[in-house]
Amino acid sequence: MTPLTTSIRVRDTTKRFLFLTLAAGIGLAACSTTPQSSLSSRAPLTTVISSSTVAPSTTQSAVASTTAITPEPEAPTTTTTAATAWNPPEVCRSEQCDAYESLVVLPVVFTGRDGDIGGDGVTYFRQEEPLWGPAGLIVDPEGAFWIADGAGFDGPRLIRVGHDGNGIDFVDIEGAGALGIVDIAPIGEEIAVLNVAGETGTYVEMVNHQGTVTNHIPLPEQSFGVSSGISGLAVTPDGQLLIEMEEGARTATVDQATGDHAFHSGYYTAAGSYRFTYPPPGATETVFRAPEADIPIAAPDSLGALMVIGVNPDHSFVISVDWMSFANSKIVDGGRQLIWYNADGTVHGIAEFPITRQAVHVEHPVFLATDGYLYGLLTRAEHVEVVRLNYRSPE
Repeated sequence: MTPLTTSIRVRDTTKRFLFLTLAAGIGLAACSTTPQSSLSSRAPLTTVISSSTVAPSTTQSAVASTTAITPEPEAPTTTTTAATAWNPPEVCRSEQCDAYESLVVLPVVFTGRDGDIGGDGVTYFRQEEPLWGPAGLIVDPEGAFWIADGAGFDGPRLIRVGHDGNGIDFVDIEGAGALGIVDIAPIGEEIAVLNVAGETGTYVEMVNHQGTVTNHIPLPEQSFGVSSGISGLAVTPDGQLLIEMEEGARTATVDQATGDHAFHSGYYTAAGSYRFTYPPPGATETVFRAPEADIPIAAPDSLGALMVIGVNPDHSFVISVDWMSFANSKIVDGGRQLIWYNADGTVHGIAEFPITRQAVHVEHPVFLATDGYLYGLLTRAEHVEVVRLNYRSPE
């Protein structure tokens, strides 16, 4: 097996651009009448690690053999600690499972053209095609939803919505000027906001629930500028602030007090790193390396974006795998599957996110909350929905 190298720029960014174009195109055509799809039609895009072997699936979905891969000698050493007491989310085991449950519906407002006045809603910026809008969705420890509304009429803002859909607040970010919100993450009782190419360069601001900036953490432009591949923000299970590069191919831990940072290969946690082996363009298979297991990934057609969504307190984790199908050099189909693994690499549950039905692209549409559930932000032509994705059993 070829060891994972730190040269991460071999990824095919053209595939991702084309896939986002497909998502926008299909989404605009179907966004207003999209039903909740069934999760029972597609197998996981993965090989389950176990001691037995079964025949591969004959469906188009995914390879389902169970061949284990021995981790490399240089794989990171796992720190053995007692798993935090945690109640995992439910997994649907019926033949038909709804893909998601709609929790909150919010109106859309528009900016970017003469006559647009903004307003109380999630903002779509329509001066350019395709449209662009919110950067992402998170869930705070109290269960409230936060949306990074980067295209707000009066500037970037955060939208806070109670878990039951009540108590909608629009939080303008005060202080050092927030331009270009890339991602947000809950950390303690505050929200970390990642800004790139703002008035003061790249930085993270800690914002309380009233919108006051409580800490401003500048990041060096040479390491965290636009050309660095900076792509997101996360918080590790032990509370460390994590800057994601190239969608998690590299990460950097950042000290909130001093701003000191350290780079890591893959998605870093105290228990070890989680890393994809990024395949060449057109590949349908790759390997995902967790601290305790190497996991083969196989898709029905060309692999697209590969991301680590997050790690749970019991060291189980969720990854996101995009795939796409081509006909006459055009993308005609695609999907995004969220796979929940136990720490040993066995599949615990599978969820689907309707990425091709998004009316407006959201860079971080899925969030792994502290309750273990995945929450998503669906964009439609005239509204957005906050949904809870349902896991189905891999069996």
